[in-house]
Amino acid sequence: MITSRLLISLALSAALGALAPSAASAEPSNPGDEARLATSVDRELLVRLAVQRSPALSAARARAAAMRSMGAAESRLPAPEAELQVWQIPASRPYAVGDAQMIMLGLRQPIPAPGSLSARAEAKERAANVEETMVAERVREIAGEVSHALSDYTEAAEKQRAHLAHRSVAERVLAAARARYASGGALDDVAQAEVEVARIEVDVEQQSALIAVARARLNGLLLRASEAPLGLPAAGDAVTTVESDADLMVRAETHRPEVRSIRARTAVREAEARVSDAEASWPMLSIGATWFAPTNQMPHNAYGVSVGASLPWLWGRSKAEARASRAGADATREELREIVARIRAEVAADAASVRAAVRRYQVLRDRALPAGKRSWEAAAAGYESSRTNILSLLAARKALVELELDLVEARAAIDHALVNLDQAVGAPVRRAPIPSQP
Repeated sequence: MITSRLLISLALSAALGALAPSAASAEPSNPGDEARLATSVDRELLVRLAVQRSPALSAARARAAAMRSMGAAESRLPAPEAELQVWQIPASRPYAVGDAQMIMLGLRQPIPAPGSLSARAEAKERAANVEETMVAERVREIAGEVSHALSDYTEAAEKQRAHLAHRSVAERVLAAARARYASGGALDDVAQAEVEVARIEVDVEQQSALIAVARARLNGLLLRASEAPLGLPAAGDAVTTVESDADLMVRAETHRPEVRSIRARTAVREAEARVSDAEASWPMLSIGATWFAPTNQMPHNAYGVSVGASLPWLWGRSKAEARASRAGADATREELREIVARIRAEVAADAASVRAAVRRYQVLRDRALPAGKRSWEAAAAGYESSRTNILSLLAARKALVELELDLVEARAAIDHALVNLDQAVGAPVRRAPIPSQP
């Protein structure tokens, strides 16, 4: 039985495998980590390595650092302006600079409106916070991709274990049928048992291919070659969340990067509004000093000073910019309300999905699977005492294996639902083993 998620993985694995060999050199591998991956897989290790090796995260961090550097630059005064002016050189002797009427060497320093530099620096700092929330969002996405891939890998490995155990039992049934045939039993029993063993071989080979798909997908996320060694996972105990929907929603409003991003964007707009208010209320000054070199017309050194100022009260441009920035801040506050409502709905839906998957798992584990085992044991005992034919025996075993595979799929559904809930909350939810049904 092939799940739809694993079929989708089959389509993705080729691309991931093709990219991995060339991308594997993006970051040097830690020999200790690689040795661990070759023998066993651990969710925490896989997520850490995927985050460390992600070029997209490196680029996002670099953008955030660049924005902070821009903030430091915005807090400084604008660069002073130097100028050289030479007036009225005789056109008939353009090389006779000494005959110019005036030679001036000046330096001018613009001085922005009071408070505008600090507000501009704060705007860039808040913009850097926005970039950092993008880093957090990408980390969240990578963790989800790796966790889903690991759940698929675990599901494929557990199904393979079930098929191998089924093959071992079928081979023992075949051996018993052959022994009976040697002592006068029916040849049809041998034929039926051989068909069952052959069918199981098909399942084993098919599951081996799905394991290879899941392994290639994980290796691709880790920027490893698709055939790099990766240990088989162990399922462990099935778990569920122990947090209430209300607690999960409160945590989501704190941890989700989108919430932090929209708040940082609001702060950017408010800082930009303060810049525009300052520039609309106070003029930008310009102070200059000029040295006049001696010339034939003015044979002595001289100096001059100048003071200039903008007139921000005319035309109203800065006030309009301030209104636009405040309107932008109001818009982001409304966006925050919409995002929070959407996140709460997402958390509620994912929590409900976890509960539904857990209920199915409990019914399979606590009721259906024990019934299937009892049916198999009864059929096996009946076949040994010749009260049951081999078709009933094989049907009972097949039914038990299908229940075991259903249980593996139900466990994988819980794992995927919990990963989705982690993503909705923005942080891992607290887990505990799934209790038995009364």
